[in-house]
Amino acid sequence: MPNLKADLHIHSCLSTCGSLDNSPQEIISRAKEIGLDVIGIADHNCTFNAETLFNIAKQKGIIVLPGIEITSSEEAHLLAFFDSPQKAKKFGQIIFDSLPDIENQPEKTGDQVICDEDENIEFVDKYLLNASKFSFDKLFTMIKDYGGVFIPAHIDRASFSIVIQLGFLPPMRYDCVEITKAESANQYSEYNHIANSDAHYLEDIGKRYSIIEAEEATPESILKAIREGKITPVFSPITNLK
Repeated sequence: MPNLKADLHIHSCLSTCGSLDNSPQEIISRAKEIGLDVIGIADHNCTFNAETLFNIAKQKGIIVLPGIEITSSEEAHLLAFFDSPQKAKKFGQIIFDSLPDIENQPEKTGDQVICDEDENIEFVDKYLLNASKFSFDKLFTMIKDYGGVFIPAHIDRASFSIVIQLGFLPPMRYDCVEITKAESANQYSEYNHIANSDAHYLEDIGKRYSIIEAEEATPESILKAIREGKITPVFSPITNLK
């Protein structure tokens, strides 16, 4: 039963706030370099780079959980992960289509770049950091209907967490909650916890991570382990730099 080192909150060059250096190829190379077994791609409100990352990772011996960081209508962030890029692509399109038709202004907010396996690029014109039209509760149901896992993001941070937006964490059957510091575990002791880097730059990948005890090194088995709470958060950088 493998213990997998996982960082499930990584942004690619598609996220407005992400570095343009975070191409799919470079993310996988960095994950391999520092000894991660599993990464989650979680761009803002879309999944256009998820399939490319999934395919590159398969060639390099890294497992990718295709996912998304969604902004709910309450302007709270949450993570969703799926067992295939096809499911992530369909779900991500629903979220993307729900965003308001406001154009990105790259000179102010940065480019939003789709990158294929050969590093050919195209740009997304719609601004990705707006809120979707779906509420936190509605997104919970939608993600479950797609067979995904639902994780409230960085609930102990002072911006864009559901706790900050509502003043409390709604009592729901979360697969786990993402926390950024060890002391938050006691405050949310009724839930399983996961730690991730929320990396927007290559050098931040693996600055926090989790050990996931999965039956097999497959997306399906990893999602099952998350649902069963077989996760140990690590609040320090991964140390086995190769």
